[in-house]
Amino acid sequence: MVGKMLETEGSVTYSVFQPEPEGYKEEEQEPKDETSEIKEEDKSANDPAHKFIPDVTREPRLRFFRVPRLGCYLAISLKYSSCLYDTSLDRAIEDYFDTQQRREAQAKEIQEHEAKEEQEKEAKEAAGELHEASKVEWPVIEEPPYQTHEREYVLCLDTLGKDRVLSEAEKKFALEIAGHVVKCWEKSEAEALTKDKMLRITMKSRAEEFKDKELADYNDTIEKSADESAADEALYAQR
Repeated sequence: MVGKMLETEGSVTYSVFQPEPEGYKEEEQEPKDETSEIKEEDKSANDPAHKFIPDVTREPRLRFFRVPRLGCYLAISLKYSSCLYDTSLDRAIEDYFDTQQRREAQAKEIQEHEAKEEQEKEAKEAAGELHEASKVEWPVIEEPPYQTHEREYVLCLDTLGKDRVLSEAEKKFALEIAGHVVKCWEKSEAEALTKDKMLRITMKSRAEEFKDKELADYNDTIEKSADESAADEALYAQR
């Protein structure tokens, strides 16, 4: 397949991203023995989209670059939400600072509410009245999910040259692996983006600290120069 190009029209592999053509019916798989059967309740409705060809020589949509070999073919869609791109990083940093501001505002609001409750409690107790604290449920402020866009890949398996069909158990295992790969990709990219986000935030914070220090040093230098100039002028006046 190295250096080969698959056409988007009439391709079994590409068709995992598209609805089946009108009138197309997947070839029935040969009867399975008891060892290859899986229970109907074990089949997941959340399995990724896939195309299974029990006999590649009987599928007109398949393209062969060499002499066809007997066997089956399985193409599984790998669609996942990717967040590793510049726009997502910039948005994540903005969301981080926005979330921090909202959390600080909420903390201040909670503090003011508790102080007010304490004053009302003391006033009620001083008047000999019973104080009932008001119940306020403060929402948990979380950062929004990362901005993502969909990426599409295909996992392909075959038994070409072996003249056998994948069992239902083997197909189920392949679909489970595909789902696991998608979850791992999304998790690893989210972790990588979080690392990049915190690194960028740390760098920005240090840059601001350095800028503040440089400004303070500059102001000290100006003040020192002004004092020295004033002292020189006073000395010159005495002469």
